[in-house]
Amino acid sequence: MRSENGQVWVWNWLPGHDGPVLAGLFELGVEPGGRRLGRFRYAQTYLDHPGRLPIDPVLLPLRPAEFKTTDLEGIFGVLRDAGPDAWGKFLIDRLHGPQDELGYLLHAHGGRTGSIDFSASRDIPPAPPRMLTSFQNLAIAALAVRVIISAKGAGEPIPDDLREVLDAGTSNGGARPKFTVALEGRTWIAKFPAKDDHAALPPMPLQECAALTLAQRCGIRVPEHRLVDVKGVPVLLVERFDRVGAQRLSYASARTVLWSNPEVQRWSYMGSYNNFSRQMGPWIRTPDEDRHELYRRVVFNALTGNQDDHDQNHGLVFDPEIASYRLAPMFDPVDSTVRPVRSLAMAFGDDAGTISIDNLLSNPESFGMDKGACDAALRFIAVQIAGHWRAELRQLGAAEPQIDAMAYRFAIAESFVRANVTSAHRDDISAEELATGPGAP
Repeated sequence: MRSENGQVWVWNWLPGHDGPVLAGLFELGVEPGGRRLGRFRYAQTYLDHPGRLPIDPVLLPLRPAEFKTTDLEGIFGVLRDAGPDAWGKFLIDRLHGPQDELGYLLHAHGGRTGSIDFSASRDIPPAPPRMLTSFQNLAIAALAVRVIISAKGAGEPIPDDLREVLDAGTSNGGARPKFTVALEGRTWIAKFPAKDDHAALPPMPLQECAALTLAQRCGIRVPEHRLVDVKGVPVLLVERFDRVGAQRLSYASARTVLWSNPEVQRWSYMGSYNNFSRQMGPWIRTPDEDRHELYRRVVFNALTGNQDDHDQNHGLVFDPEIASYRLAPMFDPVDSTVRPVRSLAMAFGDDAGTISIDNLLSNPESFGMDKGACDAALRFIAVQIAGHWRAELRQLGAAEPQIDAMAYRFAIAESFVRANVTSAHRDDISAEELATGPGAP
């Protein structure tokens, strides 16, 4: 479906407001050479609004001008962040037929990421988000996932009683089945197993729950999370970090932050942690604190073999208490590979993204640290991973053969601990060691 006039109206949920405020107009066209050209202009009413905030403080500052881009297929990154990804687009195609990019933005009816929303008219605000609201809804969603995946590519009609449930998943990113759900006065992402999950390993929701808890042990901020059983299906609930009650918080993915300096980014495939660390400076008030934590995430991803650490799986979230962005809690800390990973998706050291101890210690200045602080963080995280990964999986109900089958992911951490941490000292290493050297957090 081609959106009317190639345009959508952009709305923003401002702090202290119960509904969205019209922010401006986005138009998507094509240049004579064939490149997509995006144009955005703030509404004058938004520029005059006393609570106005820029939807992107770097590329889209608050001023009465027309902003243009041909990067990211003509869609400003902060607008793309509020749209669906592979899973949401798959659902939209099945529910409404194939769409263009603006059609995907308009048909993502679930709880969008961040504070931005869209409508086809400046006079009609976006409809309230579709969300699941009970464990019974989760059970229906589990059934809906099985139905729609089994019908994938077959063109079979979706039963009417499942369409509304599936609509709650249309705004979600990633490729795996997930839905927005409101439970106990809080908003969550419910993440389900997928059809192609490897049978020899624990179900992916269980793997991710264990990884989030393990990351928390390593001094990394993660969302509230828990594993629930929905009629025999393990489902991971991850609390939305871009929601505080009914308030929606602005969000910018690392891809959006990286492309806020297009002249740098277009020379760096999928970006790098180093560049992300530098480019997030204009967005945040406490850059050193967030850069130190970003380094801990690099180490954690390397020592757990998580190659799903691309630039859409990191981001910044607006903190209304400090009126500034900060590094969002870690999410999606597990990928679906079934063999040892040799590099991360984003570069971080002198040897690009190669996973090695030397490379992890090679570029501390990019993260506002020195080598001693990086070494302390590396030792602490390695000890936490090596000492607890089996117990975390076991506690969640993984079978011993499944746990043994995952050992390849933690081999580097275990090898490092054996070679560098004595048995007598292993139990004494604590979070305080993250602050043992100059430049440590």
